[in-house]
Amino acid sequence: MNRTDIIDAVVTRTKRPDLQDEIWLNIQQATLTAHNKDFFKRDLAEVPLVYNPTIIKGQIIVDSVLPAFRKICYIRKYDPDTQTLGSFLTEVEPDKQIDYWNRAKADVYYIGGKVVNWQASTEEKAHIVGYWRFPDVSKEKYDSWIADMYPFCIIERAVSKIFRTIGQEDQARSLQQDIMEADSLVQINEVVSQGR
Repeated sequence: MNRTDIIDAVVTRTKRPDLQDEIWLNIQQATLTAHNKDFFKRDLAEVPLVYNPTIIKGQIIVDSVLPAFRKICYIRKYDPDTQTLGSFLTEVEPDKQIDYWNRAKADVYYIGGKVVNWQASTEEKAHIVGYWRFPDVSKEKYDSWIADMYPFCIIERAVSKIFRTIGQEDQARSLQQDIMEADSLVQINEVVSQGR
């Protein structure tokens, strides 16, 4: 469903067309909540970062190269000339980047604020960064695969919040089971591997 369809569904369920701004805010919140329930493969994005000249350590400024950044999944060595994937870098805590002998660990990265710092064992031409991203919940570009595939996961949560806002706690509570079932549907279909 698109943004307008979801708004219409919430208005229909709540019978409150006068609360357009509140409805939209609750849809945005419900969308972010649904996406933050797990690390879904559909939220994973990959970005190649090419270095010229080659370097052995560096920094990735999150805001400039990883749009809608939520969390790093992996950083992997990559040769853009041959399109060959290499080994993965290991995430470490910032205070664990030095080994027992006081040497910098190799093939590691750590996150400090909005910067990802990495150290390789060899000079690198490029990395592939896999990261989970937030959905776009802006009015202009609303884009959520959960809204497309499991719209009631968002609609039920937004309706419940509107009911709470207008003081209809009983109706809000009555939707909790529906919300849990909608969340379970997303979890079962998007997290659990097929063919167990």
